[in-house]
Amino acid sequence: MKKRFISLTTGILTLLLFSCSKSTTETPAPVYSLEGKWTGSFNNGAGGPANYFALTFKSGGAGGALVVHANNSLTPDVANGTWTLAGDSLSATYSFTGSSAIYSLAARYNIHSNILTGTVGLSPATTGEAVFSVTKE
Repeated sequence: MKKRFISLTTGILTLLLFSCSKSTTETPAPVYSLEGKWTGSFNNGAGGPANYFALTFKSGGAGGALVVHANNSLTPDVANGTWTLAGDSLSATYSFTGSSAIYSLAARYNIHSNILTGTVGLSPATTGEAVFSVTKE
C-alpha cells in the first residue's frame, strides 16, 4: 500500500510539473509594405475642401523614394522626397518642383483597413498644413 501511495504521489507531482510549463514562443511583429501608389484626399484640417492627394512609394525595405501628386488628379502639382517606415509609423519629407519649401509628413498605417492617415507640416513640423487619408490602389 505504501509503494502504491508513493508511486501515485510521484506520478501526480510529475504531471503537475509538466502541465504547468509555459511556452515562450513570441509572435513576430507584423511587416508592413507601402510600396506602390496610394490615393485619397487632403484638407486644411479645419473642414476646408478636399483636394486630390496621391503618394507613390518606391524602393525596397522600410524606406526609399517618394513621389507626391497633389491638388488635381488631371494636372497635379508634383513633389519628390524620401520616406521611412518604423513599424506602422511613416515619416517623409518632400518638396514640390519649383519650390524651396520642404514639407514633412507623419502617418500611421492601418493594416486592417489598408489606409494611411496623417498630417503634413512645413519641415521640421509635421502638422499645421494638411490632414490626409489615402488608400492603396
